[in-house]
Amino acid sequence: MASFGTSPNLQLLSSPDGISWTLLDSFMVDGSSGYLRDPSIMYYDGSYWIAYTNCQNSTSVETNFGIRSATNLGTWSSEIAVSPGVSGTVRVWAPEFFQDPVSGNVYVYVAISTSGGLTTSPFSIYVAQALNTSLTSWSSFSQVYSGNYSIDPYVVYAGGAYYLWYKNNNTGYVEYATSSSPTGIFTAVETGNWAGWGNSPTYEGPCVLNTGGDNWIIYFDNNTDSVGQSYSVSTNNWSTWSAPTPIASPYVANHGTTIVNP
Repeated sequence: MASFGTSPNLQLLSSPDGISWTLLDSFMVDGSSGYLRDPSIMYYDGSYWIAYTNCQNSTSVETNFGIRSATNLGTWSSEIAVSPGVSGTVRVWAPEFFQDPVSGNVYVYVAISTSGGLTTSPFSIYVAQALNTSLTSWSSFSQVYSGNYSIDPYVVYAGGAYYLWYKNNNTGYVEYATSSSPTGIFTAVETGNWAGWGNSPTYEGPCVLNTGGDNWIIYFDNNTDSVGQSYSVSTNNWSTWSAPTPIASPYVANHGTTIVNP
């Protein structure tokens, strides 16, 4: 699931290997009432669910995010608008689902700013837990990581710990932090150019998947309109990563997340 350039819609791509991708033309989430961005997708309780940044237009971001569901990936429900309720909120970006494999609980992480302009806002990461299976009721949002300019959260459970991946929107690097609990507080582990990906171009919207054993793949947005999504692989549990490579697709997809179809 990804956004596409100036299109207001979200669209789906499929892949047999996670490297070569094909656009599924009929599987689209209509954003005609506003620009939908930064989608997260998960399969939960018999349905597919997406959460996304809810934009009024291409440059103005609302202070809530949207959730929709579908049993067939083609017919999506009406939007559930979620307002985090954090005092002074001016920006809500990139909500990301996470189902805890330990407890089974569903959480959503989101980057929230309470000051600044569209591109200069200091962001922190917040989390809330779903209180029902219809995802219409959420606990209070609490701050789990204050990195000043941390956006695009993505959480992974590995080796008995929780890892929060994010983009440092001040330096342009993809970094990660850790916690013993999905509700934090998270502590930074790797920062700066630790993986060798650099920050020119900057990468954002990380999505990190285990592909078996010590092998992992990360997808992220190249943040360049002509390139879109790229990937990097690690064969040693994140110690080293390959150079970013654009995904094999004729479509320039931006900031999406990937799941293995159940």
